[in-house]
Amino acid sequence: MEWLTKVLVQLHQAFDGAWYVHDAHALMRQYQRGISDYDIEDAIGADQLEIIQNHPNYWQGPAVLIRGIVNHRILHIFCTIDSPPLFVTCYYPGPKRWYPGFRIER
Repeated sequence: MEWLTKVLVQLHQAFDGAWYVHDAHALMRQYQRGISDYDIEDAIGADQLEIIQNHPNYWQGPAVLIRGIVNHRILHIFCTIDSPPLFVTCYYPGPKRWYPGFRIER
């Protein structure tokens, strides 16, 4: 539990200060899905932020899938936990791939 808290604080600080890196895929997907940098920063800065998946062996470095809420919608954000974090992708999850609550994949 201590690890989760540390990672969430680190990510919150990085995204709150716009101190993170986009990769090309993230920018393309973000634009296609109509998600702004402000949406991502707001979701990570929200009180209801939670890590729903841990990917310690992701090829770009240890990463997490974050479940946040922005504009009353759930937003998933995938990023590394490096310093600075690498923002890999984001999307609004759908019911075909996720169980209700959008925390567990089908």
